[in-house]
Amino acid sequence: SSVYRHPKLNSLLMVYVDGFKMSGPSENLSKGWQLIRKHIKTDKPLPAGKCLGCDHLIGTTKVGGKSVKQIEYDMQPFLEQCVQAYLTASKKDRKTLKRAATPFLDDNVLEKEQQALDAQGPDSNAKKGVLQPIAASILMKVLYAARLARFDLLKAVGNLASKITKWDHTCDRQLHRLISYIDSTLEYRLKGHIGDRAEDLSIGLYSDADFASDKETSRSTTGVFIALEGPNTFFPLNAISKKQSVVSHSTPEAEIVAADHAL
Repeated sequence: SSVYRHPKLNSLLMVYVDGFKMSGPSENLSKGWQLIRKHIKTDKPLPAGKCLGCDHLIGTTKVGGKSVKQIEYDMQPFLEQCVQAYLTASKKDRKTLKRAATPFLDDNVLEKEQQALDAQGPDSNAKKGVLQPIAASILMKVLYAARLARFDLLKAVGNLASKITKWDHTCDRQLHRLISYIDSTLEYRLKGHIGDRAEDLSIGLYSDADFASDKETSRSTTGVFIALEGPNTFFPLNAISKKQSVVSHSTPEAEIVAADHAL
């Protein structure tokens, strides 16, 4: 939705509130903007720089010895805001954010911690999560960046978003780990390059699933990735991480559910 194609100019237009982004043959872009500006008063169109909080870094890269066009989607300034928003809301010092190689905590460590908390009794204050009031706002802010250009954050955000109404001490720890990981990987970029004609491109669709990764519900998680591909092309289009709504009885069954969602 909100993406339009002009068949004669062979151009695509994205519209999001007051943000417009057009792509197509360079000789047709000015014609497209002229058509729009006949009816809508806009600022003068500029080369893609920042759009919807994401910096667009356009350049070239080498693929098989051939120089091809490349674009990087850079969310670092926005993610720095996410980290600062968390620190401010949680009243934590930046020094508490340790280097993290993944956005996840070790399940075995969490299980031992939970057993120790359970031993303190059902009414123990140690089991209660203190970050629940701020969690939704932080997670939704991170989710925006994850969907746009940081697909590696999707699963961790999705896991925590499903626990907003039953937030506990473990969720506090997982949210802190997620923010630590973001702070450790601010330089990560989503990149895509195109070096082929349109008729030489194809759609690559990939799906997978873990099996019963949610220990509370025994549900699996679907992962989907789609990209434009060619001999000298690899351009990411979208990615999805979604907890499955059914309980699968085996890994193949979970993967069939994931493949169905991908299609």
